[in-house]
Amino acid sequence: MFKQSTSSEFRPKPNDYDERLHVIEWHHMNLWKYFPYTMACSLSVRAVVYPLVLMKTRFQLQSQNQVYGSMMDAISRILKQEGGRAFWKGFLMQTPQVALNFMSNPVYEFVREILHNQVGISSTGTVSALASSVSTVTKEYVSIPFDIISQQIMIYNSPAGFTRGSSNIVELVKKDGKGNRNLGRRIITVIYKLDGIKGFFRGIFASLLLYVPFSMLFWSTYYFYLYNVKSFVNWYTIKEWNRTEKDKYFTTSQCISAGFAGATAALLTNPLEMYRLRVQ
Repeated sequence: MFKQSTSSEFRPKPNDYDERLHVIEWHHMNLWKYFPYTMACSLSVRAVVYPLVLMKTRFQLQSQNQVYGSMMDAISRILKQEGGRAFWKGFLMQTPQVALNFMSNPVYEFVREILHNQVGISSTGTVSALASSVSTVTKEYVSIPFDIISQQIMIYNSPAGFTRGSSNIVELVKKDGKGNRNLGRRIITVIYKLDGIKGFFRGIFASLLLYVPFSMLFWSTYYFYLYNVKSFVNWYTIKEWNRTEKDKYFTTSQCISAGFAGATAALLTNPLEMYRLRVQ
C-alpha cells in the first residue's frame, strides 16, 4: 500500500536501524488500495460499535433515567422489548458517511501539507490537530442530516421517555400507522414538512462545537501519548534485550496511544455531546 518516500524527513539517518515510516502522509500511499481498505475497515468498526453508540444516544436523550437505569438494564430491556436487531436501528442511515472518507481525508492531507511545507509548522501533533479541525468542518456539513435521521430511528420504539425535541418527530411519524416500514423515508418526510431543508441541519453549530475540539484533542493527545508509550517500550526492550529490538512494538504503541487519546477526547467533550444531541 505504501510507496517509496523521497522526503528527507522520512529518509533513514545514517546507521539508523529503523527504516519504517512513523508519520504516513498522502504521497506514501497507493490510493487505489487505501480508499477501499479504509471504507471496509470503517464500515466493520461502525457495525461492531454501533450497539454502544445506540445505547449511549438513548442514555443521553432520556429524561432523568425514565427509560434505562444502567447499561445492563438497557441491554436487557432492548432485548426483551425490541429484540436483538434493535441494537442496529438506524445503522443503514449512517453507512453513507463511510463514503465521506473520499472527501474528508483529501482535505485533511491537503491542509497538513500546507501547514507543514508552506506555513512551516514542524510539530506533527499541531499540524494534525489543525488539519483535522478543517476536515471535520467539511465533513459535518455533509454528515449531519444522516446523524439526525439515525437519531430519530434509534428512539422510535419508545419516544415517550426522551427529550421533547427528539420525541415530537417520532410521535408524528407513528401517527401514519405504518409501523417500521420505510421508517427512514417517513422520518425524512416529517422533518422536511416541519422545518424544511434547515431541519436536516438542526444543531450544525453544536456539532461543530463538539467534533472540532474532539478531533483536535484526539490528534494532539495521540502524539503526546505515543511519544511517552514509545519511550517506555523502547527503554524496556533495550534494557531487557538489545538495541535492535527498538520500535519492534511500534504498532502496539500506536494502538495503545489511540485508545488513550480517544478516551481523553471523549471524556473532555462528553458535555458537548449531550448538548449536541438535545439540540438536534
